[in-house]
Amino acid sequence: LCLAVAVGHYFGWIERWIWCVLEKEGSKILNGATITIGSFRLDWSAILQGKITLHASNVVLHTPQRQVWGWESPLIGRIGKASVEVNAPITIVHEIFFRKHLPLEIYSVFIADVQVFVERHDQVVNVYLCDPAAVLPPPPYLTPPSCPHPQAIG
Repeated sequence: LCLAVAVGHYFGWIERWIWCVLEKEGSKILNGATITIGSFRLDWSAILQGKITLHASNVVLHTPQRQVWGWESPLIGRIGKASVEVNAPITIVHEIFFRKHLPLEIYSVFIADVQVFVERHDQVVNVYLCDPAAVLPPPPYLTPPSCPHPQAIG
């Protein structure tokens, strides 16, 4: 097991797997909205103290159901830089060896360079689509723009 972890860490497979899991789980939490992480790095320097720091940059939350609702912006939000310090070793050990799911202890969160793009159609704001518990009206029927004077063409 130690050899597998060492090889996975050396080739970067562990970080890529965590990166993929973060994007998938984040998408589940946000009602299927696509999340893209531009770059991701783990800092293992404080692992003996039981801490791992996750550094991510250019985290993008894409607008869900953009075509159906006719949103103009392809994004809901963007985070330029984020750092999260967590107690992951204990959680991982309990998950793998004891098959117990423990909550993740988060010690600190640092977020910088945040941009949010909010749009509103009638009573619905694009951010509402990220909440799976929100009860929303059906999306509006969108018709392509038509020429006001068809006789003027030609």
